[in-house]
Amino acid sequence: MRDISFIARKLRTSVISNIMVIGGGEIYRMFAPYANKLYVTEIEGDYNCDTFFQYHKDTKEWDYAIGGVNINDKNTGINYCFKEYYRKNG
Repeated sequence: MRDISFIARKLRTSVISNIMVIGGGEIYRMFAPYANKLYVTEIEGDYNCDTFFQYHKDTKEWDYAIGGVNINDKNTGINYCFKEYYRKNG
């Protein structure tokens, strides 16, 4: 498999204007340094999970876009929010 920087350079020079990366935590971490915008679902609460994506909070390179959509799932009682983050100076 080619390295991620090679793939990111190829994608940036393509005619495609928006590219979405869907993965698991490791795929997100690999591509996040090349992103200009992140669509993130933030889930409230503590859960017995083994994968977390905190890149946008750990690096301090991202600004939160105003207008996240808060949802309370009445069936599960879980609160979550869809947010967009933009790279500073990006």
